[in-house]
Amino acid sequence: MKPICIIAARSGSKRIKNKNIIRVLGKPIISYPISIAKKSNLFKKILVTTDSEKIKKVSEKYGAFVPSLRKKKLAKDNVGLQEVLIDFIKSNNLSKENYLVFLYATAILVNSNMLRKAIFKFKKSGCDFLIGIQEFKSSPLRALRIKRNLVKFKNEKNSKKNTEGLEKLYHDAGTFFIFKTKTIMKSPKKLPRNTSYYLHKKFEVCDIDDVEDLNLAKILLKNKQC
Repeated sequence: MKPICIIAARSGSKRIKNKNIIRVLGKPIISYPISIAKKSNLFKKILVTTDSEKIKKVSEKYGAFVPSLRKKKLAKDNVGLQEVLIDFIKSNNLSKENYLVFLYATAILVNSNMLRKAIFKFKKSGCDFLIGIQEFKSSPLRALRIKRNLVKFKNEKNSKKNTEGLEKLYHDAGTFFIFKTKTIMKSPKKLPRNTSYYLHKKFEVCDIDDVEDLNLAKILLKNKQC
């Protein structure tokens, strides 16, 4: 049976005003993941949780369904995504779903092939949680810090090591994650032990947190469409 796709998009973003519906190449950001999810034919429903009537209208215009507006107390900066998801699952009777797919509202570079491969890996591996990741472009193990207007290595023992000799590290790509519903309902404070991954290639996707990220994402999307 096909899973349900959930997208979260609150109003009140700080670094990019109206980030979830700002227009990119003529369309609202949130329209991209909704359209990809819809065209992929991988999901029985595409649901959006938002506190904004405007985001609700945009989401429904592009084919998603917004059951109800999110409570304002769950749209504050200090509220974690997991808390939002648990409330959404309970409010919409999704607890019996075997697993759910969460797609970030700003994941404009995700395509159906990525989602298909990730879902296949999730089901085949039997993991509880799967997350889209990318390798750090520059190893954080060679990070520099500024102190009293001077620059120093955060970890001096790594200062003389070549990047090739350092452990590879990865970060959340800001694209999607897949999870067994019963796992997230247990409300773990960290990633479940049985967590797998979908590895994105360099510049294949872009996590949009600030204006610089947004500009890069626009360039990547434009090149992708050429």
